[in-house]
Amino acid sequence: NQTTQTLEPRLFYLHVPFEDHTNIPLFDTGEYDFTFAQLFRENRFNGIDRIADSDQLTVALSSRFINNATGQEFLSMSIGQIFYNQDRKINLNLNTPSATQSQSDIVSEISSHWNNWSSRASIQWNPDLNKTDKGSAQVNYQGKGNKIFNIGYRFRRDFADASNNLEQTDVAFSWPLSNQYSVLGKRNYSITEHRDIETLFGIEYESCCWAMRIVAQR
Repeated sequence: NQTTQTLEPRLFYLHVPFEDHTNIPLFDTGEYDFTFAQLFRENRFNGIDRIADSDQLTVALSSRFINNATGQEFLSMSIGQIFYNQDRKINLNLNTPSATQSQSDIVSEISSHWNNWSSRASIQWNPDLNKTDKGSAQVNYQGKGNKIFNIGYRFRRDFADASNNLEQTDVAFSWPLSNQYSVLGKRNYSITEHRDIETLFGIEYESCCWAMRIVAQR
């Protein structure tokens, strides 16, 4: 089959003037994780208690591979970075010093879809420290008859405080044994702490109009 490859450069300029937040309390607002999608958000906070001051330009490039016969996108790759024209004064804690970096981390993502399989990986690189801050990879299988299997890995490094480092694996599945019976399970394991975070296992019976599940979770 013939394939079409796209090349998609993107520029996104954002300007939000500084406003004094001294009299605005912090209730349920947090800060988004830094991802490729975050490069194009208008506010780095996920609530209305904080409106981030911004004068920045995002530069990004994406490429997609598309099957001409089916229209299915079977591979995509993206990379991007933010360039800041001024310090960022607004933080969750208003007593925190302004962010003074002139550029963000570089974020890249790659994803693929092939028959019943799909995968996704991302990496975040700190150009100031010349080190990788964060990364993740996930592989998914979804077959006929509700056959599902997922496996994933992720890590995060805090170079200022190693106690905040994170490295975890995930395995989850739901698999039919017959037309009525299936098993399901999940294991989330912390490599950093050498212990299970969550384990789950169960069995399910389902007929035309009712179902019963027995699940153990720890």
